[in-house]
Amino acid sequence: MSQTHLIIIQLSPEELRQIIEEATANVLAKSHQSSPEEDKIMGRKDIAELFGVSLTTINTWSRTGKLKRRYMGAKVYFLKSEVVALLKKNDARTTTSR
Repeated sequence: MSQTHLIIIQLSPEELRQIIEEATANVLAKSHQSSPEEDKIMGRKDIAELFGVSLTTINTWSRTGKLKRRYMGAKVYFLKSEVVALLKKNDARTTTSR
């Protein structure tokens, strides 16, 4: 059996904040590298530029369910895979209607 050793050290609030920030940055960097391109997140502005539409249109698409929004705090994000699927769907409609 392995034994666990408990070490107690004293840290200032600033030192603790720095340790937490570094650990968080490392975890985010690792998850960013290992996740596929499609699982990345996009903001409303990114999607509006991609489709060539206004932010109001993106909000309407979110309310009507065309795009599924996700929240991180008060910010709204979308999965890139879902945005790509919507692009392909719109592209297929455009191609067949010509």
